[in-house]
Amino acid sequence: MEKASKPNVFVLIAILVVCALSRAVAATVSCPNGNGSYISIADAVAPVKGVCPSNTIKASYCNGQVVSCIPSGTADATTPIPVRAALSATGLMFPDLNMFRSVSNWDTFESASHGIVGIKVWQSGVQSSKINAQMLANFVQNYQQALSRKMIIIGYVFGIGGISGTTQADTALVMFPPSVVTTTTEIVNGVKSTVTTDTNPGRIFVLDLENNPDGRSMSTAEAEAFVTRVYKKTGRYPFLYTSLHNVRTTGLLANCPRWVASYISTPPKATAIWQFTNGVYGMQPHSFSTVGKCDINKLLITYGELRKMAGL
Repeated sequence: MEKASKPNVFVLIAILVVCALSRAVAATVSCPNGNGSYISIADAVAPVKGVCPSNTIKASYCNGQVVSCIPSGTADATTPIPVRAALSATGLMFPDLNMFRSVSNWDTFESASHGIVGIKVWQSGVQSSKINAQMLANFVQNYQQALSRKMIIIGYVFGIGGISGTTQADTALVMFPPSVVTTTTEIVNGVKSTVTTDTNPGRIFVLDLENNPDGRSMSTAEAEAFVTRVYKKTGRYPFLYTSLHNVRTTGLLANCPRWVASYISTPPKATAIWQFTNGVYGMQPHSFSTVGKCDINKLLITYGELRKMAGL
């Protein structure tokens, strides 16, 4: 998965200036980049009194104020996500769309991917407005397309060091509300039973835990804070994306289902999703229909198990 570039001190100064001015232009149709600067996005909508409409996701990080909203797509929440393969099927392949990837034909893509897609949601601490603009615009486009087609969306966040894991989780959870499980107890005719319900079914949250080539890497403590926050908010542990040599099998992180990048021919053990190529190295195929060369993944669990993890 591609990473963003190093911060620029001049961009940081510009961010501080723009953030200071933002209170005077709160109604501007624009989207923040996570550090206080603003990027023009044509389909952003202005909020009403700092509250986003029900059909939007919030995108605001300047001093914690909601200053703009992004439409979340046209999907009807009452329509179930269709079953696109045998529930017992394994080995289904799908790509993940990072900030450098786009889809040329979503109808073809939906069929080829069995309605499964990975999407990069965010990366905190990036202070390049150009990269933030690309990252946010690609996320909005891919997220809306996947939502409107009732696809299973696996949204990942690249974790970095030096920023609270809780803060990074909160930021991403606003942009990408995943499936939330709620368990209640009912008593019918004197018999106690447990009832589980899901909101936002079809969305899986992922922490991308790798070495950061452009700065501090996320520590174990920061990753555990991230995971704890996600679990508290959703009732589920997020997936953990790692390399084969960075798999965490002890402590709190051991509770997270695994998405492992390994470009050798042997599938990794105890793994739900195997990223077997980055489009250059690894097993064939290196290209995916309507995307081209990209990260491609294979389910090592059944399609039914993935659906269950997505609250379906």
